[in-house]
Amino acid sequence: MSENGLKVSKFVSLFHLEVLNKGSDYDEAMLTVPDLNRPGLQFQSFYDYFDPRRLQVVGKAEITFLKGLTSAQRRKCFDDLFLYDIPALVIARDLDCFPECIESARDHEKTLLRTNEVTVVFSNRTSEYLGRFLAPCVTRHGVMLDVYGEGVMITGDSGVGKSEAAIELIMRGHRLVADDAVELRRISDGIVGTAPEVIRDYIELRGIGVINVRQLFGVRAIKTFADLDLVVEFEPWDNNKFYDRLGIEDHFTEILDIQVPIVTIPVRPGRNLASIVEVAAMNNRHRKFGYNAAQELANKVDLRADGVQGEGGTGMYIGIDVGGTNLKAGLVADSGEILKTKRVPLDFQGPEQFAETLAGQAKEVAADGVKSVGIGLPGAVDGGKIVYTANIPMEDVDLEGLFRKHLDLPVLLGNDADCAAVGEYFCGAGRGSRDFVIVTLGTGVGAGLILDGKLRGGPASSEAGHMVVCKDGEPCNCGRKGCWERYASATGLIMLTKRAMEQHPESALHELAKNGVEGRTAFQAAEAGDETALAVCREYVDYLANGLSSLVNIIRPEIVAIGGGVAAAPANLLLEPLREAVARESYSRHGGRVTRILPAELGNDAGIIGAAFLSRVQ
Repeated sequence: MSENGLKVSKFVSLFHLEVLNKGSDYDEAMLTVPDLNRPGLQFQSFYDYFDPRRLQVVGKAEITFLKGLTSAQRRKCFDDLFLYDIPALVIARDLDCFPECIESARDHEKTLLRTNEVTVVFSNRTSEYLGRFLAPCVTRHGVMLDVYGEGVMITGDSGVGKSEAAIELIMRGHRLVADDAVELRRISDGIVGTAPEVIRDYIELRGIGVINVRQLFGVRAIKTFADLDLVVEFEPWDNNKFYDRLGIEDHFTEILDIQVPIVTIPVRPGRNLASIVEVAAMNNRHRKFGYNAAQELANKVDLRADGVQGEGGTGMYIGIDVGGTNLKAGLVADSGEILKTKRVPLDFQGPEQFAETLAGQAKEVAADGVKSVGIGLPGAVDGGKIVYTANIPMEDVDLEGLFRKHLDLPVLLGNDADCAAVGEYFCGAGRGSRDFVIVTLGTGVGAGLILDGKLRGGPASSEAGHMVVCKDGEPCNCGRKGCWERYASATGLIMLTKRAMEQHPESALHELAKNGVEGRTAFQAAEAGDETALAVCREYVDYLANGLSSLVNIIRPEIVAIGGGVAAAPANLLLEPLREAVARESYSRHGGRVTRILPAELGNDAGIIGAAFLSRVQ
């Protein structure tokens, strides 16, 4: 940051402005704030909250207003403005200057300028330039480059190899920002780096001397400024010092009160520092988008330590998904790949027969080395016992005991939403996380929770769909009123759609619903631009966000996946407004973990994979 600001005379030169009148302070006046002012209100004699430090800009709107005034009124407008100690007044669009303006500027000895640029373009350019020039600034010893779009500053003691690594990076197509001295400015919530003007484009190499990168490698090899995304610190290798070999934890350095990621690279002969910097830049970019390879490896090691992986790193599991009309079994590899499937219609004739059918399916897909069988079904479970099921008349049934009469393998039971959570956690939207939630939007609203890598299942399974979001609201099948699933499920969406159709007979919803209203009806009509349908979609998203933001604020998961039939709606009508609504209501906006809301990835395979992997999260 310049100690006093930017001189008006230099600003005139930089922006090629026409000088209509030089004020008495033309050579000394400073621009000290980045903001500009268009004095329309001041021409109406409103000077409350007027900041005279700002550059004043007059455009077509102000000129048109002044044309409607008498000459005496115009003169008063300019006299009142020039009474303040403003740095200058700029007339945009190359518009004619009123004689009263020039006379007043001369009488008050104020600087009057003109530009041929459109007002908005000039204002934006000026504000951006002043924002950079006047920003808080520090200078750090180092080399800054743009590496794969990441602003990387290499620091370290003199002679450690910073400039040599920079030359290698430039020869690989990356771009130099600054060498030796890097000026760092805080702009908003970020740091921007550039070179002092006198040494811009130059780099020093011991044994060769100073070279001009622009002249030697061309303009493609230089960049005037870049956001600072990563600091790479070079230090001589110290055999007595421990260096991080995993990189699970992030490290930061503070620059102008901003936390910037930093990695320390030990230097010794034979290490290709340019390649290491390239990898560090790409890895930093990955981490910004939520992927941490070290954490992913640690999770896999944890699974192996828990006995999840079989001997030699291989293992297979059987998952059975009990649906409303079918039973689907699958043989699932450690990787999550479904190797074999078997589907049969659901024909319930009692618990004994049901267990025998499940065991028969498992035998159909079984192979050597199967570790366990997981069964996912709609209802409540406790260990190997069914407490009750939603679509099959079973209550208080020891399904594990009945199953093992026919196939003696470990059996685990899970609620269908919990199984979807496990499947997505290992092989879908939740990969790499430790705290994960899936919300399924179907006939009801289901939620599966995995906290610190463990399933919150069995008797502790979530019934998030039955938290009240609307006191004394719509009656729910559970006997309460205003439950979340009464509004946020596909059933709730159909209710909202039918209600809107009754109130708006002109809506395109009626044409689409000739064969009955479905969960997708409102989204289909909204895609076609129907205003009533758009309103239904917005109302539905509000209800969905109401409950989801409560879940996020209570659990603070890394990822929430949205699954079920409704989740197939267009992202611009469902996921995108949902993310915005939850962000507004989430306390993560005050700091801490930010929850990502993603679409579920596995579709109908989630139930089989999740049931198969129940043993991994017990």
